[in-house]
This record gives sequence, structure tokens and C-alpha cells, in this order.
Amino acid sequence: MLHHGGQKIAEIQEMYVRPENRKIGVGKNLIDELKRVAKLNEIAQLEVTSNKKRIETHRFYKREKFINSHEKFTFELNQ
Repeated sequence: MLHHGGQKIAEIQEMYVRPENRKIGVGKNLIDELKRVAKLNEIAQLEVTSNKKRIETHRFYKREKFINSHEKFTFELNQ
């Protein structure tokens, strides 16, 4: 993507932890491993998009030091 200035960026497209596995560190362990692998591969940044309705998910990413830096706009073609 042009706005990344040629840096390698990793995008988390889908991540889901079943409710019975939440609050026990599963998500944190997944993110920690992703960060480790990304650093080994000289990736400059991790990105994730999450629906505005997912407040708990946003809290999780903020705890993991992700910064909310963008707005995403969508347009429904089947209107």
C-alpha cells in the first residue's frame, strides 16, 4: 500500500476466540506470537480492523498497545 512507504505491514484479517476461552490469555498469547513472528520477518507494523460495535474487542487491542489511528468507510452497492 502506498501510504506505508514500502514498509512490510501485516494485517490481522480474522481473529476469533471462543467465549469459553476468553479471559484466560488465549488472545494475548496469539497476539504475542504474532508480534514475535512479525519481528523475525522484519515487519514494521501490525494492522487490524474491528467493527465499531465490538467494544470489548477494542479494549483488548488497546490493552495490547494497538493504536486506533484510522476510520474505515464502506459503501453498500446493493441498496
